[in-house]
Amino acid sequence: MRGVQKLYIPINAPCLIEEDVFRRLWAKNDEAFYPGKDVMLRKNLYLIVESNLSSNENILQSELSKEFIKLVDWISNETFYYPITKLSYDSNFKNTSIEKDDKKNPLKLPYTYSSVCLHYQNKCFTNSHARLLADIYSKSHQQIMNVSYPVFQTKFSTESIDVSKTLGGIELEDSNDKTSGTGIKIVKSAKAFLIIYQLRNDPTEYITIDGVSVNVNALSTHFSNEIVRQIHDDNFFIKNLKIHHFHSNSIDEELDEANKRIAPKFSITITILIIFSIICAFTLTKQSISKTGKGLMSYFFVIDYRASKPYLSLIAVLYTLMAIITAIGILLFFNVPFSDICVVMPFLSLTIGIDDSFLLLSSWHDSSRKLTYDKRLEETLLKAGLSITITSLTDSIAFLIGSLAELLAVKYFCYYSAIAVFFIWIYSLTVYVSILGFLGKKEEEGKNCFLLWKDVDQKNSDDSFENVDNENNMINFLKKITNTGYNCETDNEKSKYMWYSRFFSDYYAPFITKSPIQIFALLSYLFYIYVTITGINDHLTIGFDVTSLMNSDSPVKSFFDLKKKYFIFDESKIEVAVLNAPKLWEKNERELFENFIQLLQEDECIDDNEKTDLWYAGYREYFAKLGFGAPEIWQSVIKNKNTFERNLKGFFMENEKYKYDVIFNNNIINLNNSNIIQSFRFSIHLNSSKLNEPSDITFCCNKIRRFLSTKKIPFNNLFKPISWSPLWVLSDQFSIIWDQTMQDIYISIIVMIFISLLFIPSISCCVAIPVTIASIGFGVLGFMSYWNVRLDATSMIAIAMSVGFSVDFAAHATFAFVEAEIEYKKKIKNEKKLPLNNHTTSNSNDNLLTPYRQLSISLSHIGWPILQSSLAVLLGISILGTIKTYVVETCFKCIFLVISFGLIHALLYLPLTLMNLKILFEWYGKKKLNVTKS
Repeated sequence: MRGVQKLYIPINAPCLIEEDVFRRLWAKNDEAFYPGKDVMLRKNLYLIVESNLSSNENILQSELSKEFIKLVDWISNETFYYPITKLSYDSNFKNTSIEKDDKKNPLKLPYTYSSVCLHYQNKCFTNSHARLLADIYSKSHQQIMNVSYPVFQTKFSTESIDVSKTLGGIELEDSNDKTSGTGIKIVKSAKAFLIIYQLRNDPTEYITIDGVSVNVNALSTHFSNEIVRQIHDDNFFIKNLKIHHFHSNSIDEELDEANKRIAPKFSITITILIIFSIICAFTLTKQSISKTGKGLMSYFFVIDYRASKPYLSLIAVLYTLMAIITAIGILLFFNVPFSDICVVMPFLSLTIGIDDSFLLLSSWHDSSRKLTYDKRLEETLLKAGLSITITSLTDSIAFLIGSLAELLAVKYFCYYSAIAVFFIWIYSLTVYVSILGFLGKKEEEGKNCFLLWKDVDQKNSDDSFENVDNENNMINFLKKITNTGYNCETDNEKSKYMWYSRFFSDYYAPFITKSPIQIFALLSYLFYIYVTITGINDHLTIGFDVTSLMNSDSPVKSFFDLKKKYFIFDESKIEVAVLNAPKLWEKNERELFENFIQLLQEDECIDDNEKTDLWYAGYREYFAKLGFGAPEIWQSVIKNKNTFERNLKGFFMENEKYKYDVIFNNNIINLNNSNIIQSFRFSIHLNSSKLNEPSDITFCCNKIRRFLSTKKIPFNNLFKPISWSPLWVLSDQFSIIWDQTMQDIYISIIVMIFISLLFIPSISCCVAIPVTIASIGFGVLGFMSYWNVRLDATSMIAIAMSVGFSVDFAAHATFAFVEAEIEYKKKIKNEKKLPLNNHTTSNSNDNLLTPYRQLSISLSHIGWPILQSSLAVLLGISILGTIKTYVVETCFKCIFLVISFGLIHALLYLPLTLMNLKILFEWYGKKKLNVTKS
């Protein structure tokens, strides 16, 4: 599913209702059309033309103007060929004008611009006004013709030409023509031309060309694509002009191009994650070498071919792909569209599936090797199963909360992600666990992890290789180290702890609990909070920019950049519709209307330098031009219904552009009381100073909407005015995105508190999880503002992901911390059941569960899986950083921030916080106990 308006505009946005009113009344079909009006509501082809020599070159130079004329004439007169199938062509109809191309298209139908153009005054609009200006400058007649700015009137054009809408980057000079009066400025130079071709767009209309029936909408699309293809062809005959384009399907084509860039990257991501997972699936064992006669002993690590599980890495990728396919299939079955932004979902889901496999495999390795495989599997599921269930549930809920957003792009992405995560959980606890059990049985039988039918050489804990200096011993040595596995009968108790567990418990935990490191951690977190707050308050940009969907090297993006630089009239223009037209010949209604217009023009958001383009004002000027007695004539006309309406015909014939602003009443029953005009529209312009910041646009949008809807102005109740502007889209996005983002975070915090209480009944968890969600979520918001990422639909998805990932990190860290205490209490309880001499050591200080020891144990369990998972996610999304599209880059940047902050929270801030909270609670408990005793 594509369509920016559908995906990236809030579902119930007022701008959609407003736009629908204007589209229904003034752009319903291709019949009523006036050049330059309703350009945002119709099918268009825009071209901005500048010099190919330099962006600062004068486009009005004689030679460049001549080339521009050639371009305009070529578009108007060139014959294009539309490919058709044999089914749509009458084989009995013989016509030599239809070309045949047996290799690609059986038939090609010739057509020209006249076949697809909207007609004005019974002919195609060919941008003759721009051609006239170019013709004047090509002959260096600008001083003779007095090309004035902003409006140019000449006998060679039936209507005045708005130069400001045709030429951009204009430089003015004084006119040499003394007859035209003093102070007249004419156009000296310009940087760019803007021409617009408005095309037929009725999907139900068919036209017949050379005996073939063709859908006019499809033909218009082909015309736009052909123009674009040829003007960007290296062999195009225009050499000195640089042409930037935009048409109605450009954004969808840009999204399609971005998807083509993403698809091949997914296979690379799969390959990277498989390699990484296989590497992580290997278990190392310590081996020694002694040299005969020298008494030397050296140590090194070799692969434990009994404990390693490389095949599980492939299974992890496989079941994740199954979950992705299942999610897509189910949602497509229920007609949930797969939008362009959903293409990022498989990358994210793949990393989540790999994460779950790491947790399960780590818990398997933490279980006692002396247990049977089924008991080890039971112990694995008791630990990792609950942890995976918590994280999967919270991830799914986080995405479902994100789906509450009123942006369909966010909603659809969250749907697909939530279902994918759910099936990852299902398949991890069924497919993956069943294969883990099978391979666990092979491990119990002492089989090689690669060659499952072959036994490994089970080494003793004190085994060493001797005298590898000669060839035979070297061969034996190589055979041994490629098929060595642990011996569960001779392994000591410590050997069940993997090297990475010992690293986190014996080295990392003592390091981070040193006082200087704790102080550093506190200061770094305070700095983190400071950067977050300043980023949100001072640097965060809110709102969607349509150019962000385009590739950085796209000519469409350069078009928008130039349009924003040279032609801002479309952006500042506001259309106002009066749905129930006042009876302007009646004094009360006329005064209400004139007062309404005056109040609107005096608003601070309205540019008082720009003329209000209103047919009623033009009607009054029409009589003013009559000369002597004009005021009296106007007064007589304005007071009489019949005279007022009778003169409208002549006025609209002379001022045809206003005719298209008026909707006439065709169902008049009572001629005396009915209004011949049912509805009409007019245009005003926003103050240019209000176009810089989204907050200013939103302020003016809300202010104008309130003005048009307030009941304090009698005109509004009677005549129902409504406004519309392309800027209102930005305003509606700005209004909803921040509120929706905050709502997602707050709802997530509340929901996750209850979930954490359900699975991990601990006060510290109830505090840690919501605080972590808020810390990571707001941290991503603050830091992404420094990375040129705005808060829009794409980053809203990232915030939803940050909630899910932050819950994962917090849940793993707090669950491991609480579980360490639970396991300790179980151990004490079991030892109390033994004879006294068997459990006296438990009362020694060495075995007491101090807060530090609790932190050390928890880190030994979750440190490596969290680090593995984080690395897997970063590797999985790293390929996204190479795709130069805003949506994909934004996802990469936001996920990178989420994982980085989550990793730091899980392995530094959160463990230290939990440890110090435990110390504080114990101190408070002892103090309270002492007070009670005393």
